[in-house]
Amino acid sequence: NGISRSKRMGRYIELIQKKEVISSEAEQKLAFAYYRLGYAAYQREDYDSCILYLQKAVDVDPEMTEAHYWLARVFYEEGRLNDSLSSWQKVLEIDSYYPRAQYFYTKVKNSIKYGKQAYSHYEAGYNLYEQRLFEEAIYEYRQAARYNFDFSSAYYWLGRIYYERGNYQEAVSNWKEVLRLEPENEKAEYWLRQAEKQGE
Repeated sequence: NGISRSKRMGRYIELIQKKEVISSEAEQKLAFAYYRLGYAAYQREDYDSCILYLQKAVDVDPEMTEAHYWLARVFYEEGRLNDSLSSWQKVLEIDSYYPRAQYFYTKVKNSIKYGKQAYSHYEAGYNLYEQRLFEEAIYEYRQAARYNFDFSSAYYWLGRIYYERGNYQEAVSNWKEVLRLEPENEKAEYWLRQAEKQGE
């Protein structure tokens, strides 16, 4: 089971550490042992231990993609966004095609730019919009704008939803807000003109 495996890994680490010089094969095994202990700690939601073990894993083997991946995930969950971004950068440096790494890198970057809560609501709003669940999407976009008053993309998509539903007054109001924040936004300018024509 998981506990006895963790104990075995712990004993293995002790044995390796007693030797001053270790082979590259033993080094890889040591890194993997730290990684397994880190992952086990993650599953127990013991994030402090998880981070400690995963950092030891990448200290021993800086190219261990999986350890960087889980470090990035844990840092994000713990709200350590800059650390998370650095870990995602490392994953992409090692393997630019690592599954979903580019998605998470962009998500963390935007969470830093707009705020974690605001961007989570924005992303939820976009997914709901894609499913044509407009009422739910409106709620999420409004939440995004509530957490970050300057989140122009949230206002932009609110405008799109209101326009598609024939509520041109609300569409105009939201696109005006986009243009207040981004006077050069040509898409918002175009849609604002369309909504004003429809509302005449």
